[in-house]
Amino acid sequence: MLINEGLPNFIVQHLTHQHPLREKTVGILGRTFNGDRDDVRESLSYKLKKILEIEAKRCFVTITM
Repeated sequence: MLINEGLPNFIVQHLTHQHPLREKTVGILGRTFNGDRDDVRESLSYKLKKILEIEAKRCFVTITM
């Protein structure tokens, strides 16, 4: 569980070491939306987006249903 929950931070840290995120627009492509569930607390893509909104110049998301 700790590894899974830490994945968004790991991804952003890894990207930050390779690219100046403060100067980059970052996209999360294909984040899924489950129409029969309104509880998104377990989705790590929301956590990733929140972190990227702080660390990157701009962050956008595409949603697939």
